[in-house]
Amino acid sequence: MSNEISGYTTIDYLPDLTESAMTTAIPLVFQPYTATSALIDWDQSAIYSTSNSYALLNSTFSWTGREGATYDIFSHSYFDPFLIQVYDNLGNVVATDTSGSLDTYGTDYVWNFVAPYSGTYYVSAGWSQGTASINKFVMLSIYEDVDTATPASQDTTPPCISLSASDSSLAFGEVATITFVLSETTSDFTVNDISVTGGTISNFAGSGTTYTAIFTPSVNSTANGEISVASGMFSDIAGNFNIDGIDSDNTTIITVNTAPSNPVISNESNILDIIVDQGVLAYDAVLLKGLVESITYENGIIASHTITYENAHFDYNSIDALIMPVVRDDEFTQEFNNEIADFAPSASGISYQDAVFLVGVNSIDAVILQVAGADGQFVF
Repeated sequence: MSNEISGYTTIDYLPDLTESAMTTAIPLVFQPYTATSALIDWDQSAIYSTSNSYALLNSTFSWTGREGATYDIFSHSYFDPFLIQVYDNLGNVVATDTSGSLDTYGTDYVWNFVAPYSGTYYVSAGWSQGTASINKFVMLSIYEDVDTATPASQDTTPPCISLSASDSSLAFGEVATITFVLSETTSDFTVNDISVTGGTISNFAGSGTTYTAIFTPSVNSTANGEISVASGMFSDIAGNFNIDGIDSDNTTIITVNTAPSNPVISNESNILDIIVDQGVLAYDAVLLKGLVESITYENGIIASHTITYENAHFDYNSIDALIMPVVRDDEFTQEFNNEIADFAPSASGISYQDAVFLVGVNSIDAVILQVAGADGQFVF
């Protein structure tokens, strides 16, 4: 028995798709299709595949169709799929498997399904997986021919986007909410489509035509923040990509001054033992003890970092590649703890005092050099 709804026929002897199945349906997004033969007239395709052992438990998919466009749907599994069913947006069955010359065991298809309206459709793949792990692979592919679509439903207008910021000027500790408003619904606009300088964005969220993100300016900076979306970054449901990258509303600029007017200065001093790499002070690596490490922080960022040895001062960054800090204020450094973990995993996390107790005060220096050079290099 069939019934006609709004000008198209439904297959009512088959059960409707449940509300739950529609809610959990996996969305498919069409991408441009590159034809491999002059006989193939598909314009776009949407393909899903997996080897998940229980794929058949979630084998319902949704896609956005266009009135008058023609769709060819293929379902593949190890055993022949039970039944492919296409549903309208109300869950009524509107098409099922097609029988014909393309029949192949393991693959069923719906051929030349013409969408009666523009909007959401669902399809149940009907997969039948094998029991062996190599027989779990399943695939559903939908191919779209838009040339048959009715002229009124053929969308050739590219989508546009406009950006705005909740605050045009940010100081230290402040953030701004960036709002992205699209002219059409899209499903492929992501945070990766956004270009950002002068800071970072986070908390990207949204759907349809409206999205938001938080812009955090760089620390200690007076460089403007600039957020933009270039052409060709997202598309509408008809597959048209945006081409408005040079429009003024595709970019929002925020004045930034995150340098505090009264910088917070703090100092740190440590007693440091280091290993100097072989070939620098001597043929072999050398352990130097009792160096003074001085660090100055400005607004939480290192402004200067020096090491003093025998009244000689060295910029830490200039010698960093030649040394490895071993002991800082009578505790092994994290760098050397990593060396210990590689050399003797059972001793991982041992304190400097315990190591001295175990090997003896007269042997600790030699053991430190042995551990540091066990991997063939003293500095990393």
